[in-house]
Amino acid sequence: MKKLILFFALLLSGCSVVSFHKLTSNLKGKVIFNGDPVSEAKIIFKAKSHWCGEWETKEVVTGKDGEFEVPQWKEVRPFVFVHQPVVEQELMIIYQGKEYEGWKYTRMSYSDKYVAPIILFYSVS
Repeated sequence: MKKLILFFALLLSGCSVVSFHKLTSNLKGKVIFNGDPVSEAKIIFKAKSHWCGEWETKEVVTGKDGEFEVPQWKEVRPFVFVHQPVVEQELMIIYQGKEYEGWKYTRMSYSDKYVAPIILFYSVS
């Protein structure tokens, strides 16, 4: 009986057995160089949840029009307690052997409720 009461107390306190963390939003962008779209530039997108602990990396390549898209990133975590989400995100662009810092952001929520779609235009120079 005590275990059952403890289980319900944890649930009521905000703890969950399984949680679906939305670490990032959908990310779209376009890379240009001297006003022209850059095709075949490597985009490296990294995210690290302070709760999950490790950097995760996704790589995509820009199309002929210089555009790229990094889909939303979700994690399933068991036994999650109430906490403040902190998700560091960064985007690097590699073009002609040179690395450019494209974007850095710290997300403080797993919800997209107050987040506008992220659209980046980056001019490599």
